[in-house]
Amino acid sequence: MMPHNTPLEYMATHRRRFDRLCERVSSSVMAAGLTSSEDILATLPEVRKRVYARRYGKKHVGSLLRRRSRGSSPTHSQRTRMSGAPGL
Repeated sequence: MMPHNTPLEYMATHRRRFDRLCERVSSSVMAAGLTSSEDILATLPEVRKRVYARRYGKKHVGSLLRRRSRGSSPTHSQRTRMSGAPGL
């Protein structure tokens, strides 16, 4: 990458890169047939599983699902705060 002479040139270069990235993301989303934010949000659980499996291996996906299913109940520290008991 070439050095920038001024802060304005630096910002302009990065703005062009950001604009190109936005265009690529938009094209990919449209090519996948996702046209609304609800469509995109609906894909997140499956994408999350795939990313987790790729990062940690397929054998750990089950532990992710078990952890997620418990997510609706409060943690010990949350229960303690809700009960009004003094914290440790």
